Amino acid sequence: MKKTFKRFLAFAMVAVLMANPMSALAAETTEETTSPAIGSADASGDVEGFVDTTIFKVVLPTSAEGTFDFIMDPQGLIAATSGDAYGGTASADFEEDATVFFQTASADAAKKDYKSTSNYIQVLNRGTVDVNVTVEATIDGLSDIAMAADEAAFTSGDAAVPELYLAFTASGDASGDAKDAPVALTKDGAKITAVLDAADQSMYEFNYASGEYTFDLKDQYVSGDADDFADYSFALTGACNSEADWTDVKTAVPAVNVVWTLEDAESGPQVTLSNSGLITFTNLTADANINGATTYTSGSIATTETPLTTDVEWGTSQWTESEGGTLTGQLGSTYMQYYTGQTVTVKAVLTDGTTITASATFN
Repeated sequence: MKKTFKRFLAFAMVAVLMANPMSALAAETTEETTSPAIGSADASGDVEGFVDTTIFKVVLPTSAEGTFDFIMDPQGLIAATSGDAYGGTASADFEEDATVFFQTASADAAKKDYKSTSNYIQVLNRGTVDVNVTVEATIDGLSDIAMAADEAAFTSGDAAVPELYLAFTASGDASGDAKDAPVALTKDGAKITAVLDAADQSMYEFNYASGEYTFDLKDQYVSGDADDFADYSFALTGACNSEADWTDVKTAVPAVNVVWTLEDAESGPQVTLSNSGLITFTNLTADANINGATTYTSGSIATTETPLTTDVEWGTSQWTESEGGTLTGQLGSTYMQYYTGQTVTVKAVLTDGTTITASATFN
């Protein structure tokens, strides 16, 4: 009976090992031995994988032909003729009292709308990194048409000359509600900038498919809009001087070129501020560099912006005025005592016109 039981047990152990080969790999062997008793095991480890969660994902129109085309009507001919050149009131609606017109989206498919402000171009950040937005415009073909800073600056009476006012207007969404003050185009053009905050990491999830791990937007956010993500919208608005004689420039054809660029904010110039007053600028370039006269501090109580021109110990070993690089600045005792107990912000307007900021609380 004992021999039968042993044979049965041996058979059962073989069956278990065949059914569970990993158990065999993990099985321990033991024995009784004398001193010293030593055991050992070799092992290896594998990295399951690592997924980059830094994602640049933006939504923007790559082309918007016609959006910024405009008509100048300083003499009010369109209104005087009820828009007959454009099919009359049955075919087109023109903004009352406007002198520059952009064709805009219309709720009535049978009609075209013309307004003094163009359609808004909207950009959206669905990625996990902050995004720098830069919008630049240039203008050519002005002939003898002057550019005005705003409509209030138009010349008048006998001194009136042909003048055009064009400006960027920006909003936080595509509704057209202006958020920033208009930025007028000069003969050299104009530029506006903004920073779009990154999407919250909770809007993403890890997935596994086709042999690899990925980090993707959750299904409910794949087609998300400005209700879910940071956005920025911009347009052109305009007017021309209706008091001037445009006879000599009536054949002028001003041409505007608008370019919008979105970049990973972390790849451009950055600034940090420690609570001990150390300012560190990184990724400065020849085009986007520091100018001490346009670098400021302000506090949560002492809110006036103060230029950083004195009582700052600058570290320039990794920075040059011509090439940029990394620049540090340690605020001196005057600043530190002045801002004690305040949340301090350092703001730098770089040489390319962009603005970078950082904040810290001084104890």
